[in-house]
Amino acid sequence: MPFSLMGWDFETFMPKEGTEERGVADSRLHMLHKDLLLNKEFTGLVESAKNFDDAAVM
Repeated sequence: MPFSLMGWDFETFMPKEGTEERGVADSRLHMLHKDLLLNKEFTGLVESAKNFDDAAVM
């Protein structure tokens, strides 16, 4: 959601002076997203949730 909102704002509403700050924020959000997806604790929780969901379907 943050990426799509930032993309919309970039194309429709952002003043020209905000380009550098927006680039920094966009880069930071992408790094945080990557860090979350590669975090062992997070991926373990996702796998546990998948197993729980699979068991509930049976």
